[in-house]
Amino acid sequence: MTKELSIFDVVGVEDVLTEEEKAVLSAEEDKKAKAKAKTDAAKPKPKPKPIEEFKVTAEWTIHFPTEAFRVSDFVDEDDIPEDGVTLEVVRQGIERHFPKFSAARTKWDMGATRYLISK
Repeated sequence: MTKELSIFDVVGVEDVLTEEEKAVLSAEEDKKAKAKAKTDAAKPKPKPKPIEEFKVTAEWTIHFPTEAFRVSDFVDEDDIPEDGVTLEVVRQGIERHFPKFSAARTKWDMGATRYLISK
């Protein structure tokens, strides 16, 4: 194990802590750790926001950085009901053509006024 040298090592000065000082430092560290654990336990954990089911119809377009598609390019128009399909259904259709669009790697931004979905 390599020990780094300091200016005090060169002149022969050593850290001298008594057993009592070490015990006091250890006790202080323990108190701080316990206090932090109590405050962390007392804080209410934030509840995850419920994911609202967003539906799109065939008139929506999907925009990637360099390309644009219609929802019907990935989901058969006959399979799209009047109220629309979920973004997960659209993502699965895209993933069949572009494997990199897995559920873990895909985040959607929606513009409901312009019928726009972007990745």
